[in-house]
Amino acid sequence: MSLAEKIERLYHQQTTDYGQEFFDAFKELKQGLNSGEIRAAEPAPGELTGWKVNAWVKMGILLGFRVGMLEDMSASGDGGAFTSYGSAQESDGPSGFVGFPEKAVSNDRPPQVPRSQC
Repeated sequence: MSLAEKIERLYHQQTTDYGQEFFDAFKELKQGLNSGEIRAAEPAPGELTGWKVNAWVKMGILLGFRVGMLEDMSASGDGGAFTSYGSAQESDGPSGFVGFPEKAVSNDRPPQVPRSQC
């Protein structure tokens, strides 16, 4: 059975108990994507857009989300790009964030971020 067939079959299974077969299929897909052997889309001169989408690859990526095989790929390696500004209990004012400029908060227009903070 090809990887594409295996991924399509696993994708359509309704389960919450993911066996080794799920992990192995995703690992193989990930290795193929990283090496360039497998592509989510490929040139197809006969198509209107010039590209053909490989739907099974999308299914495989979604399968990876489902089985929880995700890695932190942020540049900082700290788990993400979000910055914590404190909690509402520590808040400086109505925005709910410590250190957030309150003059940027208004009920009648979108928040404005001062240029000095861009």
